[in-house]
Amino acid sequence: MDLSVKREITIPVRDRKLTNLRIDEFLIINLNEEAPDFRGETLDGKQFKLSDHRGRFVLVFFWDSSCGVCTSEMPGIARAYEKYRHSGDLLVIGVSLDKDPETVRKYLKRAKASWPQIVGGPGDQNDIARKYHVGGVPATFLIDRQGKVLAKDVRAALLIPTLERHLKAAEERKTDSSETPPADREAPPDKQESLDE
Repeated sequence: MDLSVKREITIPVRDRKLTNLRIDEFLIINLNEEAPDFRGETLDGKQFKLSDHRGRFVLVFFWDSSCGVCTSEMPGIARAYEKYRHSGDLLVIGVSLDKDPETVRKYLKRAKASWPQIVGGPGDQNDIARKYHVGGVPATFLIDRQGKVLAKDVRAALLIPTLERHLKAAEERKTDSSETPPADREAPPDKQESLDE
């Protein structure tokens, strides 16, 4: 039997913009894996590269202007963005599956969404959505300060509590590591215990 023959498999997909994806693109991104790096031009003409934002949490928000659930998620994401963006703890990057940047601009103005946006086009043409194996919208990926996927599909209502929990844990780790000297480092002579006592 010749195993080198490739077969076409048709999988029903609800989102028409994602109907031309190949089966190998329906893989998943696992938690604690390195987030796939991507770059793109934002609506305001700036270049965005995910790996340039290590050291802060990043929420990658895949959406589409025709998606009702995406619309309902926007206010909660906006609250989290406004709460944490000035401290530098959170960056939100929107990746729209729309074709037309002007449609996205109008939509964002109405939605009062001020975070950076990349218009990547429909799923079958959207390289970023393909890297993240996005099968429908909305889709979110919360990436930690080291560039690893911390959470997936976090709904807007849970975004602030999720961030607070992870920010607190990161701060505790930072405090613990600064208080505990590394085991391989020798204590200064005045701090060493005498063997004679």
